[in-house]
Amino acid sequence: MVENQETRDKLVDAANGQKFLGQAPITIVACSTESERVMPCGQYAYTVDLSIAVSFMILEATELGLGTCWLGAYDENKVKDILSIPKDIRVPAMFTLGYADETPDPRPRKDLDQIVCYEKYE
Repeated sequence: MVENQETRDKLVDAANGQKFLGQAPITIVACSTESERVMPCGQYAYTVDLSIAVSFMILEATELGLGTCWLGAYDENKVKDILSIPKDIRVPAMFTLGYADETPDPRPRKDLDQIVCYEKYE
């Protein structure tokens, strides 16, 4: 968990200049050891397991009235350098945490029949 403003400002550069990262009071940097274990579906288990954990953290934060934003655009090596994370540790996910300063209208959603297929992909 990163709370220090100076450190969060450095992370803005590592996150492709996304300024909101420096504005949010907290950034969660989710780390994992890189495992060679591959699930039967072909995915590395550590990325899936960590993504599940982060998803539940974000859901709980929302339940508590907090805002979050999962970051997908960042340079992992820069983040590791800024936070002195060892080379053998991976950073598969980062997200901001704080009280939102706006409440935008929900985005339109696709109809269920546009995103779900039954039995076969068509």
